Amino acid sequence: MKSLFTPFKKSALPEGIAETSWLHVIIRYCLFTIAFLIPVFPRYTGPFIFLMLLIWFIDRRFHISFPNRKIRNIYICVTAIYASYLIGLFYSDDLEKGFSEMLLRISLVLFPLIFLSASEILPSIISTLKAFIAGCLLISTILLIHALAVLIRSSENIFSYTDFTEFMNLNPIYFSLHLSFSIISLVWMILFRKSSENKILLIAAAIFFTLMIIIAASRQEIIALSVAIIILVLSFYRCAAKTRLGMLASLFFLLAYTGLITVFSKTRERFAEIATEMINATPSEFPTSISTRIQAWKASLELFSQNPLIGVGTGDTDDSLLKLYRMKNLSMCLRDRMNAHNQFLQTSIETGMHGLLTLLLLLVTGFYIAISTRDPLYFTFLTFFCLSIITESMLEQEKGVLFFSLFNSLFIANHVIKANSEKADEQFESS
Repeated sequence: MKSLFTPFKKSALPEGIAETSWLHVIIRYCLFTIAFLIPVFPRYTGPFIFLMLLIWFIDRRFHISFPNRKIRNIYICVTAIYASYLIGLFYSDDLEKGFSEMLLRISLVLFPLIFLSASEILPSIISTLKAFIAGCLLISTILLIHALAVLIRSSENIFSYTDFTEFMNLNPIYFSLHLSFSIISLVWMILFRKSSENKILLIAAAIFFTLMIIIAASRQEIIALSVAIIILVLSFYRCAAKTRLGMLASLFFLLAYTGLITVFSKTRERFAEIATEMINATPSEFPTSISTRIQAWKASLELFSQNPLIGVGTGDTDDSLLKLYRMKNLSMCLRDRMNAHNQFLQTSIETGMHGLLTLLLLLVTGFYIAISTRDPLYFTFLTFFCLSIITESMLEQEKGVLFFSLFNSLFIANHVIKANSEKADEQFESS
């Protein structure tokens, strides 16, 4: 009788899954399901993460180890931020919320552990990206059909910002975050992959997602996406030694993208707010989302200056900010119960300098790997994420921390494990 560890025949498996055991296949399908659910129903990813972890433990015979010291050190670098949050738990005043936040961020530790310790379970990045894109396509289609149905039934136009996404209880920022990375992935497939994939379908999907993002009117994601696409386009033409052509293509993209934004009134108005803020200071009695966010940043900096070394403690950040908003009479920040709206500030307030340093270590490690391996997709992913967390505390929401931890861990593991395998092959050939 065949055991769970009996290998499949390679021809019997879908793309991205090499010859492996039943346990490895289950782990990979759990991974694909998680990637699919992140943009749709992130709260339902928990059982699949638990199942993947359980099977991984069984497959590893309940023994945790890394292929070598270098990979173990990389794991320490990318998970040190979780240790900072754990330290912050010891001096937290709200342990219940602190434990809740630790559980929310557990994927920052689990995904790197699973992927870096077991190279045999790693699927191709493409397979995971396709599952994620499929999830984005599903949620976008549902929202579009709902908006059209409302328009036909009651003549009400909900094709804008929160009106468009609230049907599925989605924040337009995170909806745009996921769709933006789908567009980045699609553009990367179009430019860099020489395969039998239908490029027309990829282009159509990218255009569809672009329209959805503009409808959602999330300014920071629209700007971050613009930068990310320009990086990919310049990288492609630089590889082809056609930098000037890449600059022209980037300029054309920016003009077309800007023109498309002006077509949608709500999105145009939200960008006009930025120009208004830059030209004239908005009166306090008529605050905009930008001026309110600036108030939150100033309050966050003040709170950080009061506890620069160790922070206020894991789980205490929001309560500490609300208390400061009340003292300073920042009514809009208090009404919306705003967090720092900047991940660097949020982590600094919560865990002090050691938390900020571990967050920077996590990002620097990723950039180092992306640059040393010359991976334009991973470099663009990191740049896009860094731009996004300037105006949003992405690691405070499940849909943000799952998205980052999953793909960051996959990118790192694929490069590190591949480099380790190539080194082992060279040593074998030379012996």
